[in-house]
Amino acid sequence: MSGEQEINRVTVSLRAIDRRRVEEIAEKEQVNKNDAIRLALATEQFVSRVLGDGGTILVKNKDGSVREVEFVR
Repeated sequence: MSGEQEINRVTVSLRAIDRRRVEEIAEKEQVNKNDAIRLALATEQFVSRVLGDGGTILVKNKDGSVREVEFVR
C-alpha cells in the first residue's frame, strides 16, 4: 500500500457530545464511524485551506439566500 492508503490504527478519547456527532454523521451519511471521522477530517482540512488562503465559506439557504459562515477558532 502507498503511504496515503496505508491503514493506521489510532485510539482517541472523545467527549460524549463528540461521540454523538460522529454517530450522527455516520447515520446521516450511512457510513461506519471510521468513515464518519474521515469525512469530518476531510471537511476540516478543506475549510482550513479555504480560510487560510483568505477565502470565505458561503451557504445557500433553501430559500435561495446566501450567507457567509464565520468560523470562530
